[in-house]
Amino acid sequence: MASVQGCHIVGSVPLADTESVLRACATGLPDRLKRMPDGETGTRWYFVNWQQSTLPEYVQVKFGGGGQDVSYPLTAQEVEDARLRLETAGPLETGYDTAAIDSYHVFAKLKNEGVIPKLTKFQVCIPTAANVIGIFVRPELRAATEPLYEAALYRAIRKIQDTVPHGELAIQIDLAVDTAFWEGVVWEPYFGEGDQDAVKEVIVQYAARMIAQIDSDVEVGIHNCYGDIVPKLKQHGTDLYLGVVHHGHASATKEMVEAAGKVLDGYLVAEQAFSEIKIFEQRSTVGGIWNYVPCTEGTAARVAHRCSDVEKVEGRRGDTSADRPFGNTSVEYVEPLTPLYDRLETNIPRDLMGFSDLDWPEDCQLFPRHETVLEYIEKYAEDVRHLISFRAQVLSVHSEGEEWHVDVSVPQISGSQMVEHHKFDAVVVASGHFDVPYMPDVTGMENWVQAYPGSILHSKYYRTPDQYADKKVIVVGNSASGTDIGAQIRTVCRAPLIASTRSASYLQAEAPPGQVDKPAISEFVVADKTVVFADGSREQHVDAVLYCTGYYYSFPFLQGLSPPVVNTGERVERLYQHLFYWPNPTLIFPTLNQKIIPFPFAEAQAAVVARALAGRLSLPSSPDMKRWEDSTVTEMGARRDFHVLKFPKDAAYINMMHDWAMRAQGNAAQSCGGTDKVVSPPMAANSPLAGDHQSATGKEPPYWTEREYWMRERFPAIKKAFQDFGEARHSKRTLADVGFVFNG
Repeated sequence: MASVQGCHIVGSVPLADTESVLRACATGLPDRLKRMPDGETGTRWYFVNWQQSTLPEYVQVKFGGGGQDVSYPLTAQEVEDARLRLETAGPLETGYDTAAIDSYHVFAKLKNEGVIPKLTKFQVCIPTAANVIGIFVRPELRAATEPLYEAALYRAIRKIQDTVPHGELAIQIDLAVDTAFWEGVVWEPYFGEGDQDAVKEVIVQYAARMIAQIDSDVEVGIHNCYGDIVPKLKQHGTDLYLGVVHHGHASATKEMVEAAGKVLDGYLVAEQAFSEIKIFEQRSTVGGIWNYVPCTEGTAARVAHRCSDVEKVEGRRGDTSADRPFGNTSVEYVEPLTPLYDRLETNIPRDLMGFSDLDWPEDCQLFPRHETVLEYIEKYAEDVRHLISFRAQVLSVHSEGEEWHVDVSVPQISGSQMVEHHKFDAVVVASGHFDVPYMPDVTGMENWVQAYPGSILHSKYYRTPDQYADKKVIVVGNSASGTDIGAQIRTVCRAPLIASTRSASYLQAEAPPGQVDKPAISEFVVADKTVVFADGSREQHVDAVLYCTGYYYSFPFLQGLSPPVVNTGERVERLYQHLFYWPNPTLIFPTLNQKIIPFPFAEAQAAVVARALAGRLSLPSSPDMKRWEDSTVTEMGARRDFHVLKFPKDAAYINMMHDWAMRAQGNAAQSCGGTDKVVSPPMAANSPLAGDHQSATGKEPPYWTEREYWMRERFPAIKKAFQDFGEARHSKRTLADVGFVFNG
């Protein structure tokens, strides 16, 4: 059985106005709703009742007490007179187009403000003519009124499609009365007496005609529900049932929500060993650092100083207004800053970069643009969106006994934040490590920053090369960002660009034209804006220095963890295989490593983590895991190089994770390291699906063959060949397009 993927809202929502409905949807059900309706508020609050006022009074049914039809019969002449009046009165107007367009403007405003996730569509609900004509028009005049009303609906649909961008629009056809007639729950001579199959054929024709009015690139759906035309709020003896929510139905609504919740909780994870999984994401959408967030010039000027030791460990972001202040639950939401810059293209070819079970779009260039990567991640996340709480900032994580206590700041409809308290058997810290900039401690830097504010920056705050036009620039660092940003700045700065590095770059063998390589900076001299390098050479009249030197590891929500995982911020301590916190392996830190291919790396680690937490895979004892860490410190050092896995170490790690994960069998943990310690949280045995997972093999993680090794070893050369095509590179989609063919 598949897990619940999301929610779909139909009908009226008992809130004050459209904006209240949309904000409530975005806050309470962010990214569960692929489409958001406006809630049919105001005069539209009860399905089609408001349409009665759009019809001429002389065609309407007269309702008495209790909603009974008390219309007097019309003579043949009265029917003919009414028909002639209809023909000469001009076109009917339903108002559906006006209401939808007004609501869309509110929707677009909230989407631009970041309240509504950018991939969410605006949902318009329109009934068939039967829903209005069958209820409000005299039987004698239905044949004359129906085609006029149907034409009015089609005009409304056309106007909506001409106004709302098709990529943002979803139109739902409501077959409420139609469905009641179809099922024979209500029999009314609207479709004529006689054969029920003939009635069904007419209903299908109605729906088909309406769908034909909707352009092929607009999403369309059909809502088959007769709601409270027949009052079926609950079938006793069932756990999940169909119901409606309208004004005055508060008690029934509460009853329905409670009953549905008992069922939906069990569906959150399908055929796995976990009774509950929650994902807390501080942004308003998925994608992490692949979300572009503009950085103003004023923001950049305020972050030129180095991070103190407190900032390294606690991750405080008080130095930048573009970042959300940690732990502040009263400020207005601001999207956290990312290091993503305008013209970023990946430095990894798509053949190597992606997840094993999701292909890139066919028209994607060989080295994808950042916009394409974000869309790719959003597509990959579709199956878990229902697990995610957006704009939820984790404030604190600490253990008590066998449980982890997690405090989370979550948004309210009012815009304020509320702190929720949760308990879990395990915590996976997938918060990334591109938040607190790392800048080396260089003599004279503080004096320089005071004398020339904004002239020393970190690459986190770089967006375009324009600010470096005609300036003498030093770029520090030659990993992925340093190499790529340097190439951009080199096209506009005063030649040559000066590249300061500690060691040779694995991405470029020699300095490209227009660039001079220098060793590390040893001193800043305010006089004459002079920069001194480790070899004693000097550069005068330097206008700007951009540090592309990476980031500290920072987990501000783990300040109470003992023993701690962060000390200087240069690495994460007390981990086994860069992943499991060995004092308590139910605390897990994926994708900490540097110089890796992140997506397949994360996928391989995730397979091991899932099996370990399900109790199907064992870990070594704590002393053995500590010995692994000590051995790695001896080999790599205890500072920034600890998590570096240069090729071929990264490839070997992925394959090691694959082999480890595939040793899992049922719930009988397989040994890894010759011990019998099993990570098996209490939730596994209590899960309603615990019996199902024991024989499962789980999703197989990626395994690198000779082809992946071949690509990994050559991707810097592949990237250079790609870039050498200039603007024509955007049409290059395969390795062969840039001259590389694997012959293994």
